[in-house]
Amino acid sequence: MTYEEKLELIVRAIVEARKATRKGQSTTLYLNATNGLDRLDRDEISNILLQLQDENVLKVNPKTNRLLPLSQQTANPNYFLLDILDGFDTWYEYYLLKQKSGISEMTDLNLLRLFDTMLAIQEKVQLNRENTVIIPLLPPRIYFQELLPYDTPGVRDEYIEGRWEAVKHLHKESVLLEFKHIDSMMHRWDDRIKVTVNIKLFYDFMEKVRRELEKRKNENKNKKTKLTKKITTSKQDVASYRKATFDEKTGILSIEGKEIKLRKNSFRTNLIALILKDNESRERKWSWDEIIEEIEGIRDLDLLKEKKKKFYPACDGLMKFIAQKTGINDFLLYDFNTVQLNPKYL
Repeated sequence: MTYEEKLELIVRAIVEARKATRKGQSTTLYLNATNGLDRLDRDEISNILLQLQDENVLKVNPKTNRLLPLSQQTANPNYFLLDILDGFDTWYEYYLLKQKSGISEMTDLNLLRLFDTMLAIQEKVQLNRENTVIIPLLPPRIYFQELLPYDTPGVRDEYIEGRWEAVKHLHKESVLLEFKHIDSMMHRWDDRIKVTVNIKLFYDFMEKVRRELEKRKNENKNKKTKLTKKITTSKQDVASYRKATFDEKTGILSIEGKEIKLRKNSFRTNLIALILKDNESRERKWSWDEIIEEIEGIRDLDLLKEKKKKFYPACDGLMKFIAQKTGINDFLLYDFNTVQLNPKYL
C-alpha cells in the first residue's frame, strides 16, 4: 500500500469518527476492521497523524493511553484520541480537491496533455543538462494526434490552452518549481514557456503518468475484446432464435421447430440454401436469373433463358413439399420471375 493510499484510509476514518463525536469532546480513532486501520502498522498511523498535527489540522491527545484504567493500559492501545482543530475542514476540502485532480481521476485527454508537456520538458532537459529550460507552446512536432486532430486556428488555440493548464498543474504538484511566459512579439502560436524543473520529483511523476496511460490503454483493449465477444454472442443468439434455418451438412430445413429432410445437391435444396444463406439473402427478393446464375454458375444470357423453365417448378415444388410435411403453405413468396422468403419467417 502506498503512502497516499494509507493517508486516504486514515483521513476517511478520521472523518467518520468525527461524526460520532460529541461537541467539545476528543475524537476516538479506533484501529479496527470497520475502518480498515487494522491493516496498518500502529507506528505508521502515528507518524501520519503527527504529520497532520504539523499541518495544524488536528492534535494527537497525549491522554490516549492514560484514560484507560491502570490494569488496561498498554504501550500500544488500539485507538488514538484526536482533537480536531478549526483548520481541519479547510484542509480536508483542499485534500478532496487534490484527490479529484490526481492522476487516477484525470480524463484521458488531460492525462495525455500532461504527458505530452512532460515529454517536451524532458527532451530539453536531456539536451541542455539544466533544470531550467524553454519549451514551445505549440511545438512543430505533435506527439499525440488526439491533442491536435486537425490543424485549424481553434484547435491550435485549444492545444496551447491545454499545455498551459498542464504546466500549471505540474507547478501545483511541485514538479515544476516555477514557470514564466515568454512573448515572441510575433504570433501567439510562437510563444514559449520557461520552466524550472524539480528533478527530484519530475521523473517519478512522469513515470506515474506513463503507467496510468498504459494501464488505461490495456483496460480499453480488454473492454474492446469483451465487447467483441458480446457482439459475437449476440449474433449467435439471434441466429439461434431464427424462425427458419437450413443445415447444408445434414440437408435439414427447420421452420419454427419443424424439420424437413431435403435431398442434397438438388436444385430445390440449393435454392433454399441460397435464400437462407445470410441476413442479406433472407431479406432479398431474388430474380430468376440471379438464382440460376448463383446455383449453376451460368453467365451466358442465352443459356440462362433456356434454364428459366426450371425456376418456377422448383419454387412451386419446394413450397408444396414444405406444406405437405409441415402444414406451412406461405414459407416462400414467388411467381414466374422472382422468389423471396416470407418476411414473417426472417
